[in-house]
Amino acid sequence: MKKNLFLLMPLFFATSVFAQDSDWLEFSSEECNFSILLPEKPTINSQDIENQGRAIRSVTFDSQDGMTLYSINCSNDPAIAFLNTKDQTLTALKDFANSQLRGVPPEDITEVSLNDYVGISYIERFGDSAIIYTRLYIAGNKLYNLNVGDLEGTAQKGAERFFESFRVP
Repeated sequence: MKKNLFLLMPLFFATSVFAQDSDWLEFSSEECNFSILLPEKPTINSQDIENQGRAIRSVTFDSQDGMTLYSINCSNDPAIAFLNTKDQTLTALKDFANSQLRGVPPEDITEVSLNDYVGISYIERFGDSAIIYTRLYIAGNKLYNLNVGDLEGTAQKGAERFFESFRVP
């Protein structure tokens, strides 16, 4: 009997993982050239802005699951074309992250990669439980800013699934 139970365990775990992902939707954006798993269909907001004489198109996709917000922002800043090395890209991403921080020092800043693209990952904590997980990537001519935040500090598993499902060609 124990032997049969151990033989069924991989099937149970495979089914659990599938069921966990099957409750999320795969979402793709042609304009921003990515796909990702989200808990629900996102709301989409776009704007054209000018920054230091450069026209930038910014598109944000937000999806919510209870108290957890999942957000992807992509923008096409022409200055990205001047980032020719990994070090330049990492410096630009860290500078961008520091400009976005909400008065809280980031934790666990680490280098991450997506295909052949470089990125950074960090965490912001607010008070006892509010938390924002962030990943920034430069891929092609786009800056991708992925965020998962909640007020209860329970978003880590969802953040991992969200980040790991993000795809660009």
